[in-house]
Amino acid sequence: MSMPRKTSLAVVTFVVMVAIPYFVPIPVIHDYRPLDPKGVLAVLDFPMRKGAEEEVANPLASPASMDALKAKRMMGTSGKNLVDPSHALDHFYEALLKGEGTRIIHYGDSPTTADLITADARAMLQREFGGGGSGFVLVARPWAWYNHRGVSMEASNWKIDIAGNAELKDGLYGLGAVSFRGQPGAIAHWNLRDSSHTSVEVYYLNEPDGGEFVLEAEDKPLGTVNTTAEQQAPAFAHFDIPPGATHFTLKVTSGNVRAYGADFRKDGPGVVYSSIGVNGANVTLLSRAMNLKHWEEEIGRAHV
Repeated sequence: MSMPRKTSLAVVTFVVMVAIPYFVPIPVIHDYRPLDPKGVLAVLDFPMRKGAEEEVANPLASPASMDALKAKRMMGTSGKNLVDPSHALDHFYEALLKGEGTRIIHYGDSPTTADLITADARAMLQREFGGGGSGFVLVARPWAWYNHRGVSMEASNWKIDIAGNAELKDGLYGLGAVSFRGQPGAIAHWNLRDSSHTSVEVYYLNEPDGGEFVLEAEDKPLGTVNTTAEQQAPAFAHFDIPPGATHFTLKVTSGNVRAYGADFRKDGPGVVYSSIGVNGANVTLLSRAMNLKHWEEEIGRAHV
C-alpha cells in the first residue's frame, strides 16, 4: 500500500531539511546540524554516565570549562555535541557540580503538560545530582492529561483561566501560566509519592477583593492565609511539612481566592525540576500573554 501524498511530502521535506547542513557549505547552516547520525542509537538507550574522564575534541573555552565539561559527561553529553557558542550554560553545569542546589523551570507544550519527557529528565538529574523535591504543581488539572509523576492530584469548584486562552486578560497567571479562582467549596488535594519533603509553598495573588484559604497536611491545619491586600501582587505562603506527611489539602474558607499552585521542596541541596506546560503553546505564548513584572517575581521566587 502506497503512502498518502501529504505524508510522503512531509517525510521528504524532513529528510531534505536534515540533510541540508551536511551538504550546503554555509558556516551558519553547517554549525547547526539537527541530527548527529552517530547519536541516533542513543535515543534507544540514554543512561547517565558516571565515569570516563576521556578527552574531548572541542573543550569549552571559558574559565569554568573543565567543571562544566565534567557535568556534561555526568549527564551523558559532551562539549562537541552541545551548541552553546556563548557558554550561556556554563553556570548551570557549575551549579550541578557544586551541589548547592539547582532550580530548573521547563516551559513547553503538551508533552510537558503531561510530564512525559520532563519526568524522565527530572529523575535522571535528581538521581545523579540529588533530589531537591517535586517542585511546582498546579492547583487543579486545566487539561485531563495534566500530570506530575511524583504527585497525584484532585480538585473541584475552581474557575480556571489559561494564559493565551482566558477571559481574564491581565497577564497575572502565576508561575504555571494558569490562574485558579475559588470561593468557599473550592478544594485541591495533592498526594506525594515521596514522604521526605520538608516544606511546601503556596503561590497565590494578593488583591483588594481577596479571601482566605487553609492548607492542611494529613487533614490537620498547617495554617490559614488571608489574600486581601490594597493592591494586586504575587504572594507566597510557606509551610513546614510534618515528618512523613504526603497528603495535602487546600480549601477556600471565605471570600474569593486566586491561587496558582504549590511548590514542594526538601531540605538541603539538590535539583528541583518544575515541568510547566501549556497545551498548544508556542514560543511567543508566554511573552504575549504574561504580565512581565508579575512573571519575573514568580520565577524569582521559584529560584530561591
